[in-house]
Amino acid sequence: MINQHTDPAAWALLMYELEDAEDGLKSLFKDIAEDPEFGEVEFRIHMAHIYVHLNRAWNSRNATAEQQSDDVLWKKWGRFPVDIEPL
Repeated sequence: MINQHTDPAAWALLMYELEDAEDGLKSLFKDIAEDPEFGEVEFRIHMAHIYVHLNRAWNSRNATAEQQSDDVLWKKWGRFPVDIEPL
C-alpha cells in the first residue's frame, strides 16, 4: 500500500477518497436523523456516493499519483472491488 512517505501525492489522493466517504457518512447520518421523509431513494443515493469513494480508495491503494489521475482507471476503481471478502 502507498504511504505518505513513498508517494505523497498518491497518499493525498487516497486520503481524499477516504475523507469524502467520511463526509458522505456524516451527511447520511444527519439526513436520516433530521428528515422524517427520508426513504429508500435517498438512502440509495447516499450509499452509492459512499461506496464509490470507498471503492476507489480500496482499488487505488497501491497506485501511483500518475495512475490515480488516469480517467479510465478512476472510473474502473469506482466499481465494487473483486478482491475483498466480507469478514
